[in-house]
Amino acid sequence: MRMYGDVVLAAGAAKTAVRVLGAELADTDVGADRALDNLRTTLASVDAEMHPLKGPEEFMFGDFRWPHRNHWDQWAWSIERIAEACGAKVRLEEKYDYLQVEVVEKPQSELRSRALGDLANYVELISDYEVLAEI
Repeated sequence: MRMYGDVVLAAGAAKTAVRVLGAELADTDVGADRALDNLRTTLASVDAEMHPLKGPEEFMFGDFRWPHRNHWDQWAWSIERIAEACGAKVRLEEKYDYLQVEVVEKPQSELRSRALGDLANYVELISDYEVLAEI
């Protein structure tokens, strides 16, 4: 399990990525706007230090495999929708106790590619802490 500080660092890059892709995809794709809003909500909770995944020391055992984990489907849909709007493709699969996100087809634009990579990293990191949301 990764340290929460990794999530906070990834959240900084993800906020920039959401702003960039929000401007790049503005008014072109309603699904991408909704997907970006899903990630904005999670980023806001990390900023407010109310993220349910903050305290790794509170880990409890249980059935935490996908699809039993809260938000994985929402985050998976969001990153897939954003990738599609960027002209890219991502592969998602459960790996150990987190949602592995891999960009398999990159967008033509370097700006979109970097932003999508930052969002993929963020989604992967926050999924690693999802076990704590069950507490």
